[in-house]
Amino acid sequence: MKELNAPICYDLSRQSYVYTESTNFKCGFYVEELDETSERNLSGGYGFGNMKRLLKF
Repeated sequence: MKELNAPICYDLSRQSYVYTESTNFKCGFYVEELDETSERNLSGGYGFGNMKRLLKF
C-alpha cells in the first residue's frame, strides 16, 4: 500500500498497519492482446491445474 501512497503507519498495539485517514482506491483491469506463443504458455494458476486433474479435461 505504501507504493500506492496510502496514508498508513504501523500500530504497535494492534501489531498491524492501519490507515491514518479515510482512503479510496480505484482498481481495474487492462486488456492485452497475446501472440500464439504467449497464449500457449498461459497458465490458469495452481488452482486451475488441480481442477483440470479432478475434472479430467
